[in-house]
Amino acid sequence: MKIRHDVVAVSSVLVTVALLIQTQVMWWAAVSECEANPWDPRPVYYRFADCWAPAGFASLAVLSVGLIVAWTGYIKRVRWTWFVMLLIAWGWAFPILVVQERPWRGMTVLVPTFVEALKENGGSRIAMEGFLSFLLLVVALVLPAKAFIARRHGGPGDSGRAHSAPQTTLSCLAFTLAFLTLTPAMWRAAATAPESSLTGVSLSRFSFQDCFAPAGIASLVVIAIGLIVTWAGYFRGVRWTWLVMFVIVWVWAFPVFILPYLHPWRGVETIAQSFASSISEGGLERNFVLVSLVFLLMVLALALPAKTFILGRGEAQGGPGARM
Repeated sequence: MKIRHDVVAVSSVLVTVALLIQTQVMWWAAVSECEANPWDPRPVYYRFADCWAPAGFASLAVLSVGLIVAWTGYIKRVRWTWFVMLLIAWGWAFPILVVQERPWRGMTVLVPTFVEALKENGGSRIAMEGFLSFLLLVVALVLPAKAFIARRHGGPGDSGRAHSAPQTTLSCLAFTLAFLTLTPAMWRAAATAPESSLTGVSLSRFSFQDCFAPAGIASLVVIAIGLIVTWAGYFRGVRWTWLVMFVIVWVWAFPVFILPYLHPWRGVETIAQSFASSISEGGLERNFVLVSLVFLLMVLALALPAKTFILGRGEAQGGPGARM
C-alpha cells in the first residue's frame, strides 16, 4: 500500500512539472487579450489576438485545474481524478502540444528541431517543451494506473453524500446546461483542426484555423472536465471541487467569452444597445448576449452552494477527500 502511495506521489510530481512547463507559453498567448477586439471590422487574419487569447486562457484553465486536481484528489487516489488527468494528457496536451503540423513531420525535420531547441529559444524550443510535457503526462498516467483502475470502490475520496443539498443539485444542473450550451460552438472551432497546424510553431504560412482550433480543443477539454467534476465530486459536496468550478468560471468562461467583447472597454450605454439590437439582429451583438446569459448562469451556479462549500458544512466537514 505504501509503495502504491509513493507511486501516486511521484505521478503527481510529474504532472505538476509537465503542466508548469507550459505555463509561460500559455500566459504569453493569454496576455494578447490586451490587443483583442472582436468588434474590429478587419478580417480575422489581421487579428491574431482574437483567437490566440482564448486558446491561452482555456489552456491556463486546464493547467490550473490539473494542478488543483493533482494535489487534492489525485494524490489521495480518488478514482475519477485519474480520468481527468487522462483527458488533460490526450484531449489537451496531445493535439495542442504534439500535433504541430499536418502531415506529421519526418525525422529529417524533428532532429534539426531538437538540436535547435537545445541551442536557443524560439519555436523549436516551444515544440520540444510541448513534447516533453506530453511524455511526462503519459508516464505520470501509466505509473499509478493499476492503483486507480484495479482497486475496489470505497477508497479514499470516493465516498460522499448519497444525495446533495438542493442548492448543490440546482448548481450542478445549471453548470451542465451552461456547458452543453457552449459545446456546439467549441466543437465547430475544434473541427477546424484538420485544416490547421494547431500550434502554429515553425509555420511557413498562417491560416485562421491555426489559432481557432486550439481554442476550441482546449475549451472542449475544460467542458469535459467540468462535467466530470460536477457529477463525480461537486454533486457529492467535496469541497475542493468548488475551487475547480471557480477556476472554470473565472479563468476560462469570463476571459474567453466575455472579456473580448468588453475590450476596448465599452460603456454601459453601448452594451445596452448591443442587448437591444440582438433582439432584431444577429451577428456579434447576439453572440455577446448569448454568452453573457450563459456566463451569468455559471456565476449563479457557482454562488448557489458557495456558503455550503466554503464554510464546510455537511459532508465537507468530515467526509473523505472533503478538505480543500
